[in-house]
Amino acid sequence: MKVGIVVLASAFTLIQAQQCPCLLKPNGDCLAYDSRFMAMNLEEAIVSFPDLLWTDPPNPVDVQNPGPSSSHCVTEECVACQQDIRRRLTEIGLAHFNVPKRSNTRCTRYHFSNYNYRGNVEDSEDSDDSHSESWEERNLQKHHFIKPRYAERNFVGTRFNISCVRKGNIIGEEGLISLCSSCWAWRTLPSNYIPQILNELICDTHDDACLSGMCKLQISYAKCKEGVRDLEVIRNDSGVLTTVLLTSGTYCECRATVILLLKFLFFKSIPHIFLPFCRE
Repeated sequence: MKVGIVVLASAFTLIQAQQCPCLLKPNGDCLAYDSRFMAMNLEEAIVSFPDLLWTDPPNPVDVQNPGPSSSHCVTEECVACQQDIRRRLTEIGLAHFNVPKRSNTRCTRYHFSNYNYRGNVEDSEDSDDSHSESWEERNLQKHHFIKPRYAERNFVGTRFNISCVRKGNIIGEEGLISLCSSCWAWRTLPSNYIPQILNELICDTHDDACLSGMCKLQISYAKCKEGVRDLEVIRNDSGVLTTVLLTSGTYCECRATVILLLKFLFFKSIPHIFLPFCRE
């Protein structure tokens, strides 16, 4: 990844701005990018990428240190969050950081920081989150590195799941419930692309059903589908620079056809037969 950045650095200049960094191309045009969703390297991503599983992620991620180019922390929580994300990136194989033992300071920036991984804290059988925690840990162990479940338009790079939330769980302070299982993922692009890392929210490839009922019969009334945004990046083909449009996952929503919706309403009308979500 670092090699690609060095190669491309001679072709254009990076201009840093607090909210919207800009890639200055040889012709003088400025290709602006949002540092919440795109980063030049891992260090910038660590500082600037919010956890997209939250319904209203903070912007900037660290209000005490809003710049996208500095990893200097001025609070204990910032230090704890930096350690948590570096530890997670190492666990999923995206990077290799030597991270000290987890501190007692809680990081509220990331969804996965609220869960107990690998026995760091004993799980409570009476906890409302115990099922969600065990499912997320089990799910992430199966597929840190993931491929698109279908041939996405213009898909380039490799995705790594950082954290997932299962359908039926509360995902924000407003008490909203997720209808789909979704994952926060970082996508690394080939070394001749810049920016190099994308911040995405995608549907869980192992659980694409929503509005489930009658678990034993495996009836599903709708499917979870990803919404995407178009992002401009620059590709270097042997010194020739080209602006490329890539699609990036931005949300996961529940979609139902008319026929499936009618089936859903029919079964819901029968007493004691409808279950809102299937639990494993």
